[in-house]
Amino acid sequence: MLDHLFQMGCRHRQFRLEFLNVSEVDMAGCDALLRKLASCETQGCEVSLRNADALPDEIRGLIQPGRRDNDDTGWRLLMALLWLMQATSAYESTCLDYSITYEVSPPSPRSSPTRLHDAKSGRSDQAFIMPATIEMPVDVLLAGIDADAQCHERLVLDCAGLRRVDFNAAAPLLAGLNRLASIKPVELRHTSFLVAVLLQLVGGNGKLKIIHRKT
Repeated sequence: MLDHLFQMGCRHRQFRLEFLNVSEVDMAGCDALLRKLASCETQGCEVSLRNADALPDEIRGLIQPGRRDNDDTGWRLLMALLWLMQATSAYESTCLDYSITYEVSPPSPRSSPTRLHDAKSGRSDQAFIMPATIEMPVDVLLAGIDADAQCHERLVLDCAGLRRVDFNAAAPLLAGLNRLASIKPVELRHTSFLVAVLLQLVGGNGKLKIIHRKT
């Protein structure tokens, strides 16, 4: 049934999934739905959800923070659905639980031009602009931040476009920033809840000033 529905929807490049009559969820169904959502993303087909408010709770019944199951399909579907529902707080909280449970960064969210942009690192008039994703190695990024810091009494990092910090990159990134913070004030502005909590979880914010993004 899912195959037929998604084939029809993708022909129109957009469609809405109705979940009103869904009464039970299992891992096989999660896997099938997750695969179809990924296929839609690949084909550039926009998906919206209707009457899906109860679905995340059903999926949460299959997973448990701190319990590292061999199959993380339930987690990945939950994050994908919360992202589509624009449930920002629940999405970020689930991503954090996933990171703690599996000790890896959560999957990157579906791109959405109205909500996110892939910013390249560099400098605006007011701040050094952080990239959309920070992965290992961080040497090049830290070198750019170091060079920028030499020219300003206060280092301001604009994290508005920063969506994801790879789990393994968080510690060396923090080490470099805390080294600079021992010399001059360092501020991370417009930081998402998920990124801020991940940095604090990995190594504490030390002397860094982290200002959360307003959502």
